[in-house]
Amino acid sequence: MKNPKVSVIIPAYNSEDTIEKCIKSVQSQSYNNYEIIVVNDGSEDKTLQKIKKFNCKVINLKKNKGLSNAKNMGIKASNGKYIYILDSDCETGKDCIKIMIKEFLKSKNVGIIGGTCLSPSKNIMALVYDVAERYKDISTFEKKELHYISGSNMCIKRGVIEKIGGFNKNQPMHEDFNFTFRARLNGYKIMFQPKAKSFHHNRNTLKKYLNHAFNAGVYGTIFRLKYKKLVPYGRFYTRNRLMSILLSPLFYIFSLLRIIKKNLGFRPIKEIIIVLPFLCIGQAAWTTGCIKGTFLSIKLNKEIN
Repeated sequence: MKNPKVSVIIPAYNSEDTIEKCIKSVQSQSYNNYEIIVVNDGSEDKTLQKIKKFNCKVINLKKNKGLSNAKNMGIKASNGKYIYILDSDCETGKDCIKIMIKEFLKSKNVGIIGGTCLSPSKNIMALVYDVAERYKDISTFEKKELHYISGSNMCIKRGVIEKIGGFNKNQPMHEDFNFTFRARLNGYKIMFQPKAKSFHHNRNTLKKYLNHAFNAGVYGTIFRLKYKKLVPYGRFYTRNRLMSILLSPLFYIFSLLRIIKKNLGFRPIKEIIIVLPFLCIGQAAWTTGCIKGTFLSIKLNKEIN
């Protein structure tokens, strides 16, 4: 089948500022065989009213139950051969889905494809976020196989979900890392396709950046401790709580230097200097999150598949 149906799942929580742009970007796709399912995850703002303006399927949850649950609800209600998941504060590029489906049709072993997710804003905090995390997306712009990928712009073959199950509801962040790595352990290839572009809004305040960095430290540590010997850098993480505190300065320095080194290869040094103070604060939040993740890992990893 050259034009298989794609189910677009958009989990939304308090997304009144971005949900219309998000849905419109899907409706503007060059790929035309799709359905849109928006899961309103107990929003307390005008998200639901704005969703209802569009011709799409709406799942309205009365209470917020988390990103993983919203994704699973959308998948359960879908009937496409492929599941495309897009964050509600993102806009997908015009050819994004078309590019991903073309990639799937090249190989039966590819189970999940992720694309780039860049910040369209010129706000300095958006630049901080790009420098801190997006270097993995834009440093080479080469297609490659990965251990795991981010789920803000991701397409999944339905057979993967049928084999390994859905997203784990006990993991509020990095549920995408856990899901995609489980798929890899089950023999599927996880591909990064940089030409499949999306654009991430709402990365524009210091508070949001620090909150994201802290939670990334928490749940990234839990993820890496669960798959300690299998994932990149996992062997450097310790389950010993005291050691995690003692090693935190080394984690901080290593991570900060790694970010700077990666960006020096393609980004003007002026941009790195401008955001350096924010990077330092952000990596401190991340390191603190790593310590908390060590303390939580024993309990949570029993609950996370």
